[in-house]
Amino acid sequence: MGHDYTTAKQHGELVFLYPGKINVFASCKLITELCEKLETSKKDDFLLPSGNSMATCIAFSILMMKHGMVNMLIYSFRNQLFEVRTILQTQYKLQTAVVNEEDDNAGNR
Repeated sequence: MGHDYTTAKQHGELVFLYPGKINVFASCKLITELCEKLETSKKDDFLLPSGNSMATCIAFSILMMKHGMVNMLIYSFRNQLFEVRTILQTQYKLQTAVVNEEDDNAGNR
């Protein structure tokens, strides 16, 4: 875990979902374990992307489905601290609709 998460602690207790190695090829097991670990998550919890990108993507998806939003802590090298970014499911739906519309129009050209 060799990163300094000191400034992230101001947003609450840090809980490492996967402090060890992950078998990304056992995706069903990974999804099940992350669902269990995030079962008690709350809408105002944060996801700090770190470590395995597959686990981060799955955790993001679980939180989005459960709460309709994901609060993320993103490290700012310029400010030397973690900054909050909130992604709402309604924003995602809007972006998805635009992309799908563009795809549909591309087929008509």
